[in-house]
Amino acid sequence: MPYKLRSLSGLLAFDAAARHESLTLAAQELGRTQSAVSQQVKQLEEQTGLALFVRRPRKVLLTPDGRALAEAVRSAFEEIETCVWQRKNTSDKNIIRITMVHSFAWKWLSPRLPRFNKLHPEYDVRFDASDTAHDLEADGYDLGIRYGQGSLEKDRANGYDTTLLWKEHYVVVYSPELTPKGTITTADFADFPLLHWSDFNMWDTWLKENGIEIERPQYGKTYSHAALMVQGTMAGAGVAIAPVAIAHDAIMAGDLLVVSGKPINNSFLIRALLPLKEEVPEKIEAFRSWLQEEFSLMQAEAKNYLE
Repeated sequence: MPYKLRSLSGLLAFDAAARHESLTLAAQELGRTQSAVSQQVKQLEEQTGLALFVRRPRKVLLTPDGRALAEAVRSAFEEIETCVWQRKNTSDKNIIRITMVHSFAWKWLSPRLPRFNKLHPEYDVRFDASDTAHDLEADGYDLGIRYGQGSLEKDRANGYDTTLLWKEHYVVVYSPELTPKGTITTADFADFPLLHWSDFNMWDTWLKENGIEIERPQYGKTYSHAALMVQGTMAGAGVAIAPVAIAHDAIMAGDLLVVSGKPINNSFLIRALLPLKEEVPEKIEAFRSWLQEEFSLMQAEAKNYLE
């Protein structure tokens, strides 16, 4: 909405004059000349159509309209001051604000975050799970974890300091409760729904890479999020081709078993993005280093079923 009052300097001059009951003292406070303050107040009166002051020698007195406006202006300035103070304090040096996709937040970060909190109790990590690729600086985030197709070169071209954390791999998994015998091989695939996330062509690629032909594969449900697919697989919905980063913890816990076969990959990368600055804040460097250590640990743990 366009505002009728277009001069902030006029409001500042009016506020100072109202508090001091003097154009001269208002000018001293604002570092302006007395004539400049007088002119700004006069322009404000013209814009509002209100007589704001009764002018006396060496003094100005508020009219009833002036007193009402002075109270409104003072209240507005106090609200602005409060907003600035709150924003400065919410930009606390110990708060880390992160954005990432839902599946990564649910299945990877949330279970591991207590380890970071134990290492760095001085930091308060606050993360937003959203599939929207936020503009980090504009939306107030310190770090973004991007999970999907992309490249480090493109990230840098978009003005980000980017670090590769993980090149995604895909393995075939199932719940041990899915079949009475407890194990499934590729020979059993025709008996179960083949679950997928995002793109069932991943199944075609995996089957081809492993030299397997199924006459009539039962492609099951397509899940909107990898974490939902992994959860459904754990509940026995079928056999899934799953991204390692999302399925790894369930595999390590024995809630999912991996079908023997060659893992496949695509162009999905997990990257840590920071706003490009001359110096990375200590809290962000600590979190980024911790992410790299956690992915190195996952790589070591996943070695047995990825090779």
